[in-house]
Amino acid sequence: MGQVLDALHNLKWAPRAIYKEASGKEIILRLQFAIPDGRGGLKTIKDITVKGNPPRHGGAPYSPIVFEIPGNIAPNADVTAALKERFWLPKIRTQKEAVDWLLEEVRKFPNVGPTPKRFLLYNILGFGGRSFDDPATKQLALALGDNTWVGGTGQKRELVAHWRDPNPASIKKRETSRTGGFKDLLVVSYGDEIHLPSDPVTDEEFAAWLKQRGVKYSGAVKFTKTKGQPLYYYSQICSKEKGGRRFAAGTAYYKSKGVRTGANYSPHSNYLVNELDYIRTFKLRAMSLPWSEDYVWQIPEFSVQAMGYLTSGLRAGAKYDNLPIHMYVMPHSPGNTPRDFRLSYYTAIAHGAKHIDYFCASPLATGATENYIATDDLGMWRQVHACSHEAGVFEDYIVDGKVRQAKVGLLLSSVDDIMTGVSNSTLAMHNNERKALYYALRHSETPVDFLSEDDVIEGRAQGYRLIYVTQQWLHSKAIDALRKWVVAGGTLVAMTGGGFKDEFNRPNPKAGELYGIKSERLTADPQLVSKYLLEANRPFLTKQDLPLYEPIDYATWTSDTVGKDSPFIGRVRDVPVIVWKQILSPSDSTVMGWYKNGQPAVVAKSHGKGRAYLFGFLPGQAYLKSGLPIAPPDRGSTDDSNAHFLPTTMDVNLRARIIDDFLPITNLRPVECDSPLVETTCIDTIKPKKRLAVPMMNYSGKKINMLTLKINGIKKASSVRSVKHGKLKVIFGDDYMTVRLPLDIADMLLIDL
Repeated sequence: MGQVLDALHNLKWAPRAIYKEASGKEIILRLQFAIPDGRGGLKTIKDITVKGNPPRHGGAPYSPIVFEIPGNIAPNADVTAALKERFWLPKIRTQKEAVDWLLEEVRKFPNVGPTPKRFLLYNILGFGGRSFDDPATKQLALALGDNTWVGGTGQKRELVAHWRDPNPASIKKRETSRTGGFKDLLVVSYGDEIHLPSDPVTDEEFAAWLKQRGVKYSGAVKFTKTKGQPLYYYSQICSKEKGGRRFAAGTAYYKSKGVRTGANYSPHSNYLVNELDYIRTFKLRAMSLPWSEDYVWQIPEFSVQAMGYLTSGLRAGAKYDNLPIHMYVMPHSPGNTPRDFRLSYYTAIAHGAKHIDYFCASPLATGATENYIATDDLGMWRQVHACSHEAGVFEDYIVDGKVRQAKVGLLLSSVDDIMTGVSNSTLAMHNNERKALYYALRHSETPVDFLSEDDVIEGRAQGYRLIYVTQQWLHSKAIDALRKWVVAGGTLVAMTGGGFKDEFNRPNPKAGELYGIKSERLTADPQLVSKYLLEANRPFLTKQDLPLYEPIDYATWTSDTVGKDSPFIGRVRDVPVIVWKQILSPSDSTVMGWYKNGQPAVVAKSHGKGRAYLFGFLPGQAYLKSGLPIAPPDRGSTDDSNAHFLPTTMDVNLRARIIDDFLPITNLRPVECDSPLVETTCIDTIKPKKRLAVPMMNYSGKKINMLTLKINGIKKASSVRSVKHGKLKVIFGDDYMTVRLPLDIADMLLIDL
C-alpha cells in the first residue's frame, strides 16, 4: 500500500470492479489490506467485505465501499511514538465505520450544557458531512450541538450561499420556486470573499451625485478611474455607492421576509479592516449581516487574537442598525488546534458575534472539500462539542446583550482606503499599525472601537477620550472635526501619516495646524522590497517579517520638555523605526522625541482642553517585534508550532508609553485581571433583565490556576457564575466586584444584576 497511497494526510479511497458482464448490480468485494511485516512478508491489518454502489462521479464519494485511509498506514517506531504523543495512530475505516465510531466517541464527552435554542451555530457537518445518507449522520450532528440543520427543522434558521443576484425580481423568482418560499430561510450569502461592486457612472450622474452631497469643486466635473486625479476619491465612492444601492434593493426585499444578507470578507493576508467593507456596506444597508472569518493559522499573523480585531471592525458597521454579526470560526484539522479554536470562538463572541459558523465541522471520512476535521481528532471534536453546548448556558446574555462602547477609538478612512488602493494582497503598513495598537490596547485591558471619518464628522466621537490615527490621507472635514474634538478635551495620537493629504489628493494645511508641523515627508526603507517583500507592494507579514527586520533608525522620546501636565510618565529609548519614517519640521509644536541624528520624531500640540500628538514612525510595530522570536513561519497543527505560537514577552514599558500615557488620568478599566494577557469585554443586557457577561480569553498560553478579576462599576449582584465553574463567591467593594476562578483557555462570567 505504501507506494500507492502515501500522502501528507488521510484520503478517501474506493475500489473499482470491472465485471465481464455488465449487470448493474452492486459491487460486492472482499478486501484485505496488508502492510510489510518486517520479515519479508505481509501482515493483514483489515479484512472486510463491502457491498454497495460505487461513488458517483463529479462529486464527493459517499458509498458503503468508500474507505478513509491514513497517508502513512505503517509508521516506523519514531513516527509511531510521535503520533501517540501528538495525534493518533492510523486506522483504516469505511465511511460507515468512521461515522459510527465518531458518534460513539462524541456521546462519551462530558455534558457541559444544553443545545442552544437562540444562539445559532451553522455548518455542523456542513460541506459534505450531511450527504452521507445514514441515520448516524443526523445523530452525530445533534450530539455535537446542531441547532440549524437537523436541530433547526421547521424553524427560520436556514442559510444558503452564493445567491449572487440582488435584483428583487430574481429574488422573487427564487422565492416562488421554493416550497414554502422563504418561510424557513434566515441567512443569504451573496457570495464568498467578495466586496460591493463598483458600478459604471456617467459624468452627468457623477455631477448630480456631487451636488447632492454638497461637494464643491472648481474644475471640470468628470468621472475618473485615474488614481491621483483630484476627483478620483469621489469618483470611486460614487461608483461604489451605486453598486451598493443595487444590493440595498435586494437586501430590503429579503428584510421584508425576515431574511438577513451578507458576504464573507476573507481577511487574508493582511487581516485588513477598512471603512469601505466593514462600515460603509452596512451604513448603506447594502447588506444586513456583517460576516468574516478567522483562518489565522494559515497566515503568519501575530496572534489568533486578530479575530477580535476583525469582529470589532464589523461591530463598527453593525452599530447603525444594531445588526447581528456572523463569524466563521474554523475547527479545521489538521490546521487549527483545539486551544486556538476555542480562543477564536470566545473572542468572536466577546466582540459582538451572535452567529457562529464552523464552515465545515465534518469528519474527513465524509467531507467533500479540503475543509474538514480529521475524523480521529477527538481533541478538536471535544472542543466543538463543548463550545456548542456552552452556548446553551450563555446564550441569553449574548443574544440580548450588546458590547459596551469603549472610550478609545481606532480611526478608519475611506479616503485613505481609496487613495492607497490597499487590499489584503498589498502592502498595508497603516493597517499593520492599527492592528499593533489594537493588540497593545487589549494587552493593557483597554477596550477599543473603530470609528469612521463620517462618525467623527457626524459627532459620534463625543463619547471617546482617545483616538488613534494611522492614515496618510484624511477627509478635510474629518481634520476639522478632529480638531474640534481635541479642543473639547480629546487626545489624538497619529502614527506616521496624520492626514496631510485630503480627499482631492492635495496637501491638507489644517493637518499641519493640528499637529504644529510646517512640513513633513514620508520615507520608506530602501531595502523593504529586496530584503523582505521580494516583490513590490506585497504584504508585510508580522510573524514572518518582523523578527528578522533590521531597523532603519531608532527613536527616543521623553516627558522632560513638557511639564507636569503631560500624559507621558516615563522615557523610552532606542525604539526601532520599522518600514516607514516621517521627516518632521515643527512649527509651533513641542518636540518630545528624536531620531538618532537628533531630528524630531515625536511632536505634540495643545488645543483647548486636549492635545494632538504625531509620531513619525510606527511604535506599534516595535511593540510586536519585541515579543516575536526568530523562527520560521509554518503551518503546524500543534500549539508549539510557530503558526499557533502566542507571543507573551512584549515590551511592557513600550506598551505603556504608546497606550497608558495617553489614557485619561481618571481612566477606569471596566475589568482588571491580576494575570497578564487575559482579554475581557463587557456585554450588557438591559432587557428583559439587567445582566452582564464578561468573556475571558487567556492569551498567555498557560493555564492560570487562580485568576482574580476586579469588575468596576458593580455594587451588587443577585447571581455570579461562570460557564465552566458554575456559581462563584464574590466580594463587593465600594463600586466594584472581585471574583476568583481558574482559567484554562476561555470562559465567561454571567452576572445577574
